[in-house]
Amino acid sequence: MATAYHETGARMVPVREGFAPTDEAAIRDVAALARKLGPNSPPARYGKPAGPYGKVYFGRCQMQLTWLENYQGCSADAGTDLVKDPDTMLDPKISARVLIRDLMDGRWNGQHKGIAYYLPTNGQPDLKDARRCVNGTDCWQKIAGYYEAFLAAIKAAGGWKA
Repeated sequence: MATAYHETGARMVPVREGFAPTDEAAIRDVAALARKLGPNSPPARYGKPAGPYGKVYFGRCQMQLTWLENYQGCSADAGTDLVKDPDTMLDPKISARVLIRDLMDGRWNGQHKGIAYYLPTNGQPDLKDARRCVNGTDCWQKIAGYYEAFLAAIKAAGGWKA
C-alpha cells in the first residue's frame, strides 16, 4: 500500500508517468525529463518507441512499470499481452495483480527476494531494502513513513487474519 500510495501521488489508482491524462502527454513529459537528465538517462532510453508494436513503455500503474522488458515479463501476471497494449496496466485489477505478484517474487531487486524477506512476520522490518522490490532505494524514508502509517491504521482497525 505504501508503494502504491507513493507511486500514484496518493491516488491509489493506476496512473501514467507524470500523472499525464493521455499517452501523448506522458510521452511529452518523459521526453522533457530526458532532455533535462541527458541522453543516457533512463527516461531517455525507455521513453522511445520500442518492440514489435512501436509503443513507448513509460511508467504506468500503481508502481510505474517502465521498460519494454518489464512489460514483457509482467504479461503473464497480467493475463494479457502488455507489450501489445501497455495501457492495460491502467486497469485497476490488472495493475494491482501485477504489483502484488511482483512484490511477492522480488523480480525487480536483482536478488529475487520478495517483500516478505524484507518485512518478515517475526523480526525487524528492513524498510530501506524493502523499497528495492520496486525501485532501488529512492525515497525509501518517505515510503517507510507511509508503510508505518498504513500498518498503524490496520492495527488500530483490528488487524487482519492471514
